[in-house]
Amino acid sequence: MNAAQLLHELYDYSMLRTRRDALGSAMSAYDLEALQELERLFRAAPSPGAPSFQRRQYRRFDVQIPAVLEDSGFLRDVLVTRIGAGGLTLMPGGHLEIGDLAQIRIIEPATNRTYRLNVQAVWRPHAAQTASVGCCFVALAGQPPFKPDPPVRLLTKR
Repeated sequence: MNAAQLLHELYDYSMLRTRRDALGSAMSAYDLEALQELERLFRAAPSPGAPSFQRRQYRRFDVQIPAVLEDSGFLRDVLVTRIGAGGLTLMPGGHLEIGDLAQIRIIEPATNRTYRLNVQAVWRPHAAQTASVGCCFVALAGQPPFKPDPPVRLLTKR
């Protein structure tokens, strides 16, 4: 699965989960089936015998997706190096500290759609030389944590 497909599937999963939480059993059979398929895709494989802190809820995908981090009004270019249904890893993490809220913007090149991901920093590696930060997706004011802007039409010279 390429990065564009992954972003689209993550968006669908986020929207369907938000709808399920808001509507419960009022979802259509089609949407419930789609949600179940996406849950199979994004759920982590069981880790029998692993301590609970090492068990993952969601599968992680190694990626190299350019993005923009918006934190306290500042914009920084970052790279999403790992992403899953629960969150992502950024490099460099800048000055994000555990607990900080931020927004990540990813422009999907094929469609020129901008995805806005509301995140909260939840971990930083202990190694001082590592500049990455792990973030979980968070919903703000009843919105899904993962939402796109409409595609932007690029003007071209004629």
